[in-house]
Amino acid sequence: GMDLLASIVALYSRLLSIIPRVMFHAAGEGMEAEYDDDDDMQVELSTSQYESLIGGFEQLFEEKCMRRVFTAQMRDVGSVCDFYATAARINQQWMYRMVNTLAFWPQSTRDDAPQHIVRNLWSECRASSVEGSQLPARGKDLFLLDTEGLTDRDVRNKSSIFEVFCRVYSHLLLIQDEDEMLNAKPGWPFELEEITGICASLRDLLYVFLWVEPTRTTHSRAPAKQGVFPAELKEPASKVLNILFSRDEHRSFLRDGFWTEDCAALGSERFVSEACGLDIEAPPTAVISGTARACKDVLKYFPHMVPFNARAKIFSAWIGEGRNDFFGRGTWVTIRRNYIMEDAFSEMNHLKAGLKNRVQVKFIDEHGMEEAGIDGGGVFKEFMHSFMSSAFSSLYALFQATPEGLLYPNPGSAVIASNHLDQFEFLGRMLGKAIFDGVLVDLPFAGFFINKLLGKTNSVDDLRSLDPQLHKNIMFIKSCEKSEVEDLCLYFNVFRDNYGQSTTVDLIPNGSDIPVTGSNRISYIYRLANFYLNVETREQCRAFVRGFSDLISPGMVRIFGEREFQKVLSGAADARIDVSDLRRNCNYSGGYSEDHETIRLFWQVVAELSREDQELLLKFVTSSPRAPLLGFRYLHPKFCIHKSVDEGGDKRLPTASTCMNLLRLPEYRTEETLREKLIYSLHHQQGFGLS
Repeated sequence: GMDLLASIVALYSRLLSIIPRVMFHAAGEGMEAEYDDDDDMQVELSTSQYESLIGGFEQLFEEKCMRRVFTAQMRDVGSVCDFYATAARINQQWMYRMVNTLAFWPQSTRDDAPQHIVRNLWSECRASSVEGSQLPARGKDLFLLDTEGLTDRDVRNKSSIFEVFCRVYSHLLLIQDEDEMLNAKPGWPFELEEITGICASLRDLLYVFLWVEPTRTTHSRAPAKQGVFPAELKEPASKVLNILFSRDEHRSFLRDGFWTEDCAALGSERFVSEACGLDIEAPPTAVISGTARACKDVLKYFPHMVPFNARAKIFSAWIGEGRNDFFGRGTWVTIRRNYIMEDAFSEMNHLKAGLKNRVQVKFIDEHGMEEAGIDGGGVFKEFMHSFMSSAFSSLYALFQATPEGLLYPNPGSAVIASNHLDQFEFLGRMLGKAIFDGVLVDLPFAGFFINKLLGKTNSVDDLRSLDPQLHKNIMFIKSCEKSEVEDLCLYFNVFRDNYGQSTTVDLIPNGSDIPVTGSNRISYIYRLANFYLNVETREQCRAFVRGFSDLISPGMVRIFGEREFQKVLSGAADARIDVSDLRRNCNYSGGYSEDHETIRLFWQVVAELSREDQELLLKFVTSSPRAPLLGFRYLHPKFCIHKSVDEGGDKRLPTASTCMNLLRLPEYRTEETLREKLIYSLHHQQGFGLS
């Protein structure tokens, strides 16, 4: 009955304190000390006593038992959640059973069916002292922000409800497809409007407890709010919110600016200045000021409350600090243009973290002659663009492309080269070098691969970024009738063919003998996705991330989302070039100045060019079609227009030296001539040269 279940849970809640303090004696010896409230006391159990104790907990974590407990004890769900949350923190297997059982709560489309347990838990979290309000004002939305009048036990129970909700809902989101979430299909706990409310509540909660409260007590005499936010809630609360952010990043369902709404302080000069001085990789025990710790917590747990441009400035400052530490003469390398990948690997792989130093390049042309030119930074940038386009191409087959043209490690790379992992590590290091030196590279990576660099876990939905058709197929398996699943004749295995080497991989032990049925299809779907996203390229991804981390600390890039990182890497693909910003940050030489008539005509023509032609101009001069992330003031060397005085006058075409970001522009007399010659050069890429 209900009373018996309550008594059992209460008893085992008391016994929980024994587990971390247990000491073993030989089998058959008795318990030497009984439980009391002294935290320092050691409890001595025989092996058989300990096994009996754990066996009791195992039974409470069985699926049927857990569902009975939560169903029968909803009136005292706080105590139930306190028990299960505390126990699950002790044993990861128990944690998995808890979140899996509650996330897979029996679904029904009947109007009179009981609510999903996650929905009930969220209702408990929403309890507020604000009466008669369905959408309470900010700061009152969750009980955690207003605990006045509650006993310590009440606060602990309600905190446990919130923890269980966050852990279970984040697990459920890994199960729930984006389409199921956005289209509010029957059987799932929340409709889209309610999910929007959850996003707002959790965002506000983290903003208050990660930033407002810590900085209030540090810099203000104002009394702290009546609120509570135990440290163990930061991780589960931020985890579910980060998953929801990723969903919104992939398929926007929230209004523009939602994540930074009412968080203006996190985009302020004060915040940015404080964050720029942080050591993001410092251990938690490091002694730092209250404001600095608040900055670090915001950037660690949910950085998306901080505007992207502010985070980009912080990231740039962190990288700049690293450059200062490695300022010096650097290293000269000689690269044959026809063997860029091979020579770069031979000359630079041994440098490892030393790549943070300046690297200067001497090019050898196809005739074996050293090319003229002095590397003031531009030649190395031109080398980086050539290297990236070559090393990540199909020529070396270390990476391959999805149907949408997105790059990811080739699962069969071991067949291509015996030292493929060394090459992946080197490529990771070179990508880190591009970011470290502020060189934008046009490498469109698949989202699931970027997640590896950001330290994020891939889920079934990320299979879209690898193979949209495969994702569609497994979603059919998930939603079709049970009888249809068996008609597909699938087993828990996957067939792979790498350059003629065919293999069968079991997804579970003896998977080739275990058919996929209507009952086990969810397990099959997630094991299949895990294989393609995490297992098949595990060694390649680890090597790449290892090399990348030699130059860019993992904590630095984790302040960005998947698509934000792509923007850091390649610039804003969807942003029109700011011509006025380019003009403000342009240098002139050879007799040109801002007031010269040809220069005036040039900027007039550029402003009227199409977006595509403006990008071609930028690529023509700098080798990249995209502007630096924070504007042209960060372009090095500066964009420069040089007066060309070669024979031929205004009949000649403009030429460019990408290694110096230099445009050689003849002294054209009319707007029509300038436009005609410039557009011809851009579309035919005429006049490329090295200085």
